[in-house]
Order: sequence, then structure tokens, then C-alpha cells
Amino acid sequence: MALSPNGSLLITVDDDGRALLVNFHKGVVLSHFNFKSQVRFLKFSPDGKYFAVTYGEYVRVWRTPSVHKEFAPFVLVRTYGGHHGDVTHIDWSSDSKYFVSTSKDMTCRMYSLHPTEGYLPFTLSGHRDSVIAAFFGKNDKIIYTIGREGSVFVWKWRKHTGLKKEDTDDEKEEVEVMEEEEAKEETESEAKADGAQAEAKKQEPAAKEENDFRLLSGRWKVVKKQSISRDGVKARSAAYSSKTGILVVAFTSGVFSVYDVQEDDIPMGPTSRVVTLHTLSISTSSLSTAAISPSGEWLAFGSAKLGQLLVWEWQSETYVLKQQGHFHDMNSIAYAPDASIIATGDDYGKVKLWNTTSGFCYVTFNEHKAPVTDLSFSPLGHSVFSCSLDGTVRAFDLVRYRNFRTFVGNESAQLTCLAVDPSGEVVCAGSIDPFEVYVWSVQTGKLLDVLAAHEKPISALAFSPSQAKPLLASASWDGTVRLWDIFTTGATPDVLRHNADVLAIAFRPDGKELATATLDGNIHFWETTTATYLGQIEGRNDISGGRTVNERRTAKNSAASKHFTSLCYSADGRLIMGGGRSKWVVMYEVSQRMRIKRYQLSRNRAIGGTVDFLDSRMLTEAGPMELIEDDDGDSDREAEGRKGRIDKTLPGVKVGELASKRATSIEIRCKSLRFAPTGRGWAAATTEGLLIYSLDDRLMFDPFDLDIDITPKNIRKTLNGGHHLKALIMALRLNEEDLIGEVYHAVPPHQIQLVAAHLPDHYLQRLTSFIGRILPESPHIEFHLLWMTHLFTYHGPALKAARPSLVNETSSAMASLPSLLRLLYKGVTTHYSAVSKLCDENIYTLDYLTALPACLDNAPYQDNTELADAKGSGDAAQEDGEQDEADGGEEKAAEGEAMPAGWYDPDEEGGEEEEDDGVLPLSPQLDGSDAKAAKRKCPF
Repeated sequence: MALSPNGSLLITVDDDGRALLVNFHKGVVLSHFNFKSQVRFLKFSPDGKYFAVTYGEYVRVWRTPSVHKEFAPFVLVRTYGGHHGDVTHIDWSSDSKYFVSTSKDMTCRMYSLHPTEGYLPFTLSGHRDSVIAAFFGKNDKIIYTIGREGSVFVWKWRKHTGLKKEDTDDEKEEVEVMEEEEAKEETESEAKADGAQAEAKKQEPAAKEENDFRLLSGRWKVVKKQSISRDGVKARSAAYSSKTGILVVAFTSGVFSVYDVQEDDIPMGPTSRVVTLHTLSISTSSLSTAAISPSGEWLAFGSAKLGQLLVWEWQSETYVLKQQGHFHDMNSIAYAPDASIIATGDDYGKVKLWNTTSGFCYVTFNEHKAPVTDLSFSPLGHSVFSCSLDGTVRAFDLVRYRNFRTFVGNESAQLTCLAVDPSGEVVCAGSIDPFEVYVWSVQTGKLLDVLAAHEKPISALAFSPSQAKPLLASASWDGTVRLWDIFTTGATPDVLRHNADVLAIAFRPDGKELATATLDGNIHFWETTTATYLGQIEGRNDISGGRTVNERRTAKNSAASKHFTSLCYSADGRLIMGGGRSKWVVMYEVSQRMRIKRYQLSRNRAIGGTVDFLDSRMLTEAGPMELIEDDDGDSDREAEGRKGRIDKTLPGVKVGELASKRATSIEIRCKSLRFAPTGRGWAAATTEGLLIYSLDDRLMFDPFDLDIDITPKNIRKTLNGGHHLKALIMALRLNEEDLIGEVYHAVPPHQIQLVAAHLPDHYLQRLTSFIGRILPESPHIEFHLLWMTHLFTYHGPALKAARPSLVNETSSAMASLPSLLRLLYKGVTTHYSAVSKLCDENIYTLDYLTALPACLDNAPYQDNTELADAKGSGDAAQEDGEQDEADGGEEKAAEGEAMPAGWYDPDEEGGEEEEDDGVLPLSPQLDGSDAKAAKRKCPF
């Protein structure tokens, strides 16, 4: 694979030459292409306009695809020949006009990208083995070549006016210039290039400068030869940083060396010195690849055989990243209660803990001495239990990361399955021989009981989730499942009989239903309280598929893959999934006994069981061609490539006769299957590794971002067509406030739930930020609350996790999560304050109006005529009141008989004329005294 200099495009190629052009930032495949040949190496030019690809003995240069839509994005520029062995490495000059290639023919050749008048490719030779890498120096006047035998050659360009005959012998030792036959071959290869050559000639005219050191006015000369190998160890890969002058060479022994390549300009020309900085051993296997970061501070190494990825900071001599997968196949997996951790166990006796968010393994336990067969977390998630064929069950503390308890039963027993009760106080394990189930106390580590009733090996154990009365279910090859009440002394287990060997069991989350998988390919369902048979699913044809290289039967008639070996319920108990010795994982709906979907675990044709039809051309009398030893190929690549996936030894045998005669192809297989406790995903332990499927698309990118036709016109056209979700995403992508508001308000209220549920998390922060900005001034309160309710309902886990992928900290338009929530809260509280004040006033008014008849009933004057004439007499009362006030209030009591007692006129205090607008200006004022009763203006 190769990444473009600007980091936008990634090209990956498989063993068969099929390539994918990927948008690296967005993780979207842009194009598919078939090179029709095995590609060993490819690299982009420094300007990003071209990339070079190896084709056996040839090198082809292609034009980098553009961002515009093209029918054929890959355009061939030129084909270069001259090597007599497979090309292994390519490096470009700093100006992207020249590149060097190394080959197994022990030579290195330098080519010109565009046809240059008077230029012939140079051939640099002198290594005693294949050249694994070559690099240009800082000023392009020095070339470093690294041979597989462990040697570094430093080549310097020496300019001269002409070539003399007496210099011929030196040239044969130091540099070989292409002969006329090779030049003719190059001319013919140039003629085969497509029309892009003519365009390239126009764009890049021939360089005719007199001082151009790359023309035939000079030669390349070896100025230094240095051996870097120790004890005959071969060099495997190399990397060079022209920015820092650091050269890194990785060896097949797991050792790498860092060299400081110092380039000095002297009157005779540039020279170089190779100084060893340090040599370290970081792996027990061959380091198949090496790379240097653009800044030159970090060194990255990979080991294909062990699955190791190492990042080393050479200046401080510390690890930045150290990751290693399982060397052998995974046998079991288990989810932590909060679904944040996944535990895996392998055939090598190791237990690894993986972070489901980052995908990194952060701790490894290697206390087991035999393959780990099953795993289970404690109910609180503070510890993880593992059982092994070494006859032990081990409990690991997830706080201090240590093995704090070891449970041992029969010393000769090989444990195959494990279960922990819902309280976390009891752990049980089943064995192959004897056919017994062992029960231990977690607190004391003592063996409490031995359950012996099965007649064949125990295949699976499971506790019912009910804490009130937990049942232990044990499945066996004898065709029975027994339900044990281990907390009741002398209780007889219920026996559930089947017509075939029982291979897997699983309880529904509520504990009322038990699912069992049998060898005949069926899934049976039982009611646990009464041990009643409920029904079955015939999954034989659903899971069958795939054919190994040595399988004599067709995939349809093969019986090896037609059964489930692992079952699990979803978190809500509505779905059940099953996997086994097949490339398929099948999902069923429990109530309808209906298959919903099938997942294909792998499409890697390098392993068996992924294809249904075999190529008859690969079948020989000696067996499948893939299993036949071939000593003519690259031993390192074959050991870590396709044939490196072939297990050539019996388990436990490292040397001897059996280690060299057994050859079996690894096949795809699902060994363990678990649903996440949150119900948002599931994981499978396969021979390809740990696969995690999730409903959360936080790490995935929506392909709408790649649409270059996102315009206001197209957005409105999409909106008018009823595609509200697509229109909203396009508007958010265009990021125009008015257009976002137009699409946002155009979504019908009954469609808000659907649009919010399917909105990718990538746009969640942008939409909620928009709602927060318009909420305080918008009158559509209920509309906004509907959006917020559904967005938080369906995307709550994403907001709670607050992943960096959701919060774009580099964008000024995007606020951080706390500030975003505060913005929404501020808008809601603003409306709440206004609406609540209005509602309170309305409540007080209604309370007054409902209390008004009682007030009238208690008035001293009940004459309706007087009440009806209250308004007419109000004016006279006002005049009398003014006169009474002038007279000192002597006649005030007499004139007060004109209106009912307990009422007063507010104009007496203000002295202003009242406007009859129907509004009550004052609220009741009570002082608790009969003498000073509350006074309110009568509305009549």
C-alpha cells in the first residue's frame, strides 16, 4: 500500500494485483482496478502527480487520479524495463523527475520519468545478493543501496566532460551503463506507452542544462561499502529519512539498526559517512517492514508472522506504540458488562484485553500453559475468568492486572467451558475427560462440588441470568442438556434430550428461554422453568458454505460446516446469532424463527473455506498446488505471505519428522460469538482475527461528503423530492446557515423521528449546534424540542462518549460538547422563563375569576339593579369622592353606599381617569383583618 504525499489518497493492492483507491481521510473506496500481476511495491512521487508500481521485472508509472469524476481514473504514463529479476523497491528523487528501482538480479537502476534527450538509465551493481532498497540522498547526488546480504553501498555522482577508453575497467567494477541492446529494449518499451507520453513530453520538456548531473556527463561511483550484518543475518527491509539523514535497516532476526548518514559537500563533490547510532532487538521474528515518520522522530516496524506493530522514538529510546495480536487462533471472547472491554483467549495460552473504542490491546496475561478454551467476566466487570486445557481456571484482576486466584479440579482434566453465576460468587467449568462439571467458590478458591452425570465430554456451560433462582445448564456430546440447581442440596437436574450432539447453549437475557445448537445443524428452544420444548430452527442450509483446498466434496454436499458451534442472544432477546466452522454468521428472529441476515466473515482467498468452487487448474496429482513446497521463491516472503499461513507442524511439535511432513491449510472458522451487552454490536473470534460489527457509525464516513455536486439547487431539488435526510446532510455539508434552516424547518414533524434516527453521528454536532443558535429567537418551540428529544434518544451513547471524531476541535464553528449542551440549555430556559411567567399570570387570573362569584355572594348589597347601575353611579361616586376629599372626608361614609362594601376605586389614589380596557390592574391584597378587608376594583 502507498499513501499520497498530501495524505488524501491511499492505494492498496492484494496478492492477485487487485487494487483499491481509497479516500484516506473519509475511509471510502473511490475506485477498483486490476493490475493483473502481483505487485511487490508501489510509491507516490513527491509532488503527488504520479505513482510507480512494480510488475515483475518491469516498473510502470501511472498518473495519480484526480478528485473529478473520470471513467478510467488510472492512466498509464510509461513502462520501464531492463531488470532481469523481480523489482523489489522504488524511490523517487526530490523533484519527481527520476526514480531508482532495485531488483533480485542484484542491481539498482535509475530511470528518468519523462523522455530526456541523451539520457540512458544507469545500472548500479556490486551487491552479492538481491538489493532490498535504494534511496536518494538529500541533494539527489548520493544514492544508498542496501543488499539482502547485509551491506550498504554509498554511490556518489561524479561529473566529467567525457568518457575515456582507459576508464572502462573502473566502470565495470563500480557502475555499468546500459548497453545498446538495453537501450533498444527501453526504446521499444517506450513505444508501448499510451498517449499520455506525448502529453508528458509537452508538460515536462527535456532538460538541456549543461550542469545537469543526471545526464551522460558523469557517472555514479561507489565511495563507501559497509557491512551491517552480524552472524550472517539477512536484511529484510529498510527506510530512509532525507530530512534527518537517518537510515533504518531491519533484519530477519528481529533486530533493527539506526544509522546516521552524514552528507558533506567537499570540493571533490558530496560524500557520506554511515555512523551506527544504536542496534536493538524488538522481536523474535523477522521484521517484514520498516518506516520513518515524516518528521524523522518515530520509527515503525511490523512483523507479519507475529502480528506485531511497533513504533519507536529513537532519540529517547522509548516505545510510542507496541501492539501484537494473537500468534495462534483465538478460541473464545467475552464482553465486559459495559461493553468497553473485550477479552480474547488463544491456542498459545494467552489472554488479551482489548479496548473496544481504540481497538488496542492494553494488557496480556500469559499464565496458562495450554490453549485457553473459554472466558467470562464477573457481573461487575472487575475481573475476568479463563479456563484452559491445562486443567486450571484463573481469575485476573482488572485493577492491578494480576492473576489473583487459580482454581484446580482433577489434575488430569482438560477444561473446555466456563460459566460464572450472576452474583459472581461461584465459577463452574466442564472438562473433556472425565465428563464432570466442577464448582468452585470465588472467595475461597475451594472446590465446592463435582457434578457427574454426563456420559460424554462437556461442550458448553451457562448460568441463567436470574439472580433469584439461577440455573446452571450443561451441554454434552451425549445429546443432553442438564439444568442444575447447584444452590439446593440434593436437587435432581432436569434433562433436555436431543437427537444429536449438543455443541452450544445460550440463555435468553430474561432467563426464561434456553437455546441449544446440535450437530445436525438445528437450533432448539426450551422453556427453562418447565423444561418444555418450544420449537427449532433448521439452520443447516443457512450456515453451510465454503470449500477448502483439499475438500473432495462440493460446498453444497459437505457436512463439515453444517452446524453451529457458538450461540448468543441479543440484549433484548429478540435476536439470536450462530456461527461455526463456516464463513457465515447467521442472525435469526426468535419469535418467528426466521433468518434475518447472514454475515460473511472473510473474503480472503488465501485461506480455505471462503470460496464455493475451486480452480481445477490448481489441483495436481500431488495435491493442491498451494500446499506444494516451492524452494525457488523468495523464502522470506513465502514464509510470511500466502504459504506462511500454512501450519506445517503438529500441535506441540517444533522439530522432528512430523514437523516437516504435515501441511494443512488454515480455513475460516467462527470459534466464538458474543453480543455486546449494550445491544449496539457483536463480536466474533475467527481465524482471521477479532471482528467487531457495530450499529454505531462513528468511525465510518458517509459518502455524501464526496459528492462534488452539492449545490443549493440540488439540495432544494432533493428536498422537494421528499428525501429529507439526504437533503439535510447535504445542507450540513455545504454549511450555509440559511439553507440549513430551510431544510431543517421543511422536515414534517411526523418525519423528525425517522430522520433523527438515521442521521450519521458525523453530522450530529453540527445539527445540534445549529439548533442551539436558532432556539432562543425561534417561536417554534415544540418543533425544536421534538428534534432534540429524538436526537438525544438515538444518539445518546455517541454524545455520552464524546469521541474526538464527533467534536471537531479544530473548527471554530463547532463548539465542544459541554458548551454545546449549555447553549441548548440556555435556549430552552429562555423560552421556559417567558412561557412560565405567562402561564403563572394566566393561572392567577383564572383563580381570581373562579373566586369572583363567591365574592359577589358575600357582598352586603344584593340588589341586581344597583349592581347593574354600578357603572352609572361610579361617575357620581367619583365626583362625591373628590368633594369628600376636599371636605376632609366627612361625607365619605355616606357616599360609600353608592357601591358595595369591600370595593374601592383606584382613581382615588392615582387621581387619573380610568380607561375601560377590560384588564384588571391590580391583584388581590389581603391583610388578614376584617376592618381592613382586601379591596379590588369591581370589573362591572
